[in-house]
Amino acid sequence: MVFWVFGYGSLVWNLVFEYDEKVIRFIKDYKRVFDLACIDHKGTPKSPARTCALENVEGAFCVNSTL
Repeated sequence: MVFWVFGYGSLVWNLVFEYDEKVIRFIKDYKRVFDLACIDHKGTPKSPARTCALENVEGAFCVNSTL
């Protein structure tokens, strides 16, 4: 079974699964931003954690590793 993951944010730095291949790729018209307020697995309702997200921006591109 083939399963591709576009890794950005903490997934790149703290990978929790094994992989067979790592390839550098990019996504057109998206940029990486640290503006997602997260309370489900990081942070709390009173103090949400800032996490990495992809934001749709025409002409932008996000480069990262694909596993």
